[in-house]
Amino acid sequence: MIAPTILKRLWSLLLASTFLILSSCAEDESTAAGPKLKIGDSISMAVYKQSDLTTSATISKSGEVSFPLIKNVKLEGLSVVEATEKIRSLYAEKYLVDPSVTLEVTNYSSERITVTGAVRGPGQFDIPGTGKYGLTAAIAAAGGLDARADRDRIVIYRASGRQETYSEDVLSTDRHIPLGSGDRVVVMESPFLNKRVSVLGKVGRPGPVAFPLDGKLDILTAIAGAGGFTPLANTKKVKINRGGQIIMIDVKALGEAGNKPFYLKEGDIVNVPERLF
Repeated sequence: MIAPTILKRLWSLLLASTFLILSSCAEDESTAAGPKLKIGDSISMAVYKQSDLTTSATISKSGEVSFPLIKNVKLEGLSVVEATEKIRSLYAEKYLVDPSVTLEVTNYSSERITVTGAVRGPGQFDIPGTGKYGLTAAIAAAGGLDARADRDRIVIYRASGRQETYSEDVLSTDRHIPLGSGDRVVVMESPFLNKRVSVLGKVGRPGPVAFPLDGKLDILTAIAGAGGFTPLANTKKVKINRGGQIIMIDVKALGEAGNKPFYLKEGDIVNVPERLF
């Protein structure tokens, strides 16, 4: 007589084996189903011994294909196996006795993402057949960020309507940010593009000085960008007109001390006066 504990173990092993077999079958069925049909895919359909029903077409924007007799049939979102059965059942319902239907995809439509904005080569790029495509690969395909880019505003507009914003840091890490068909990547321009201050007075080249794209322009850098001080410059009493407010800066002391830089703002007017003898 078999002990109860042994029977329990045998029963557990039997249940586990049955579960694995069922799971394997489910995986096989799922794999056999294949990828889903989508708008733009081209298909060819034939019915055995019914040559007049043979159809070649592209799935329309409505997700449908028009077939003889059964008219418009929605195939978008179905696997080839599911679509074949749907067409077969529609013919069998009214027109044919146990028809044998063959359906195949003659051309899959391209799945693409778009990259625009401050990149070297904007455009549309095909997603590989593997279906795995990420933000880093998309930016690389577009030639990388160009000099105008705001490194903290790389925006993904998802086909679903969702919006995500990333910084340049994610491009140099192992983090995978997946992209799907219809997604748009827009690299925003720096808000400091074409922003300037004016440097006037006793400098080598009076006039506008552009902000760097990171927005950090200190007074020493601005004066250097304007050609530096002339021999007649009064470096101790440099005036900054900031919207009507006058700020006096001893630039000579600032440079010698190596203190915290004095950063300028868009629209500042820097005036270097002439020194008195």
